[in-house]
Amino acid sequence: MILISVIIGTYNQGHLLRKVLGGYTQQTVPSDQFEIIIADSSSTDNTADIVADFSMLPIQYHCIENQGKAYARNYAAQQASGAYLLITDADMIPDENFIQAHIKAHDATQDSTCFEGAAFNLKTLEWPLNLTGMTPQIGKVLKKQKPLGWYYFLTGNVSIPTHLFHHVNGFSTDFTGYGWEDLELGYRLHQLNIPLLYLPTSINYHYHIVDSVAELSRHEEKGKSALIFMAKHPELKCFLGFNALAMGLAKRITPTSCWYRLAKHYADQGRFQWQKKLGTWFLTEYHYRIGALSDGQAVL
Repeated sequence: MILISVIIGTYNQGHLLRKVLGGYTQQTVPSDQFEIIIADSSSTDNTADIVADFSMLPIQYHCIENQGKAYARNYAAQQASGAYLLITDADMIPDENFIQAHIKAHDATQDSTCFEGAAFNLKTLEWPLNLTGMTPQIGKVLKKQKPLGWYYFLTGNVSIPTHLFHHVNGFSTDFTGYGWEDLELGYRLHQLNIPLLYLPTSINYHYHIVDSVAELSRHEEKGKSALIFMAKHPELKCFLGFNALAMGLAKRITPTSCWYRLAKHYADQGRFQWQKKLGTWFLTEYHYRIGALSDGQAVL
């Protein structure tokens, strides 16, 4: 009997997916109690061939039109037969207890509760995994099943009762670019008083390192997506970082300004750790707001 459906959306991540699916062959839960549903947004790499290599796993593979991550996850959820959805990514390698921990947590609550597992960012892409220096995506040391804020509804490792996911109509497909579709769903669940509890016994590892240039580009895309979030929930304007002071400064700073050049110098060549952190923080915050301003100058 299938208890839980693992939802994975992917696009041109075949080289990562092979390592990720390898982790699912080592799960402590029997393979007849879970299924993996992969929604492939029309990849042009060898994703389909790699999935076919894992015929020993209970996988459903669907190649669909590329309409963004939210659409892909919703599509996969529609195919699910498990009582719970475990939403993750094609670059998240599961620990052996990854699935079992979520099943046990839901069985123990028997109500509409969501669980956020422990996802770790890796420092290197060594294989086998080098866990030295990895950092948790939830930075605090928390106890098992401690309540979390809705802004921790991070879909690298989160589970939700299937009926509840469908009740709230899943992810908003208005989000087609990078960022915020998971937190927006978390906020809607919060409005319904649905608990989100921390589950450190479910662990997976983010096998993806983004270089500094790509990271700034991602923050610009995230800024654009934040406008969609704000349009749906205008009460969160300040939470999204769109206060008057921050936006005013972003409008006045350019990549040729002394402040930007100093921040970039700190981020790239800072002698001290605090300089690197400060420079990186400044650049990511600036590009986030510039991304928003590029699409919403009149609104902001």
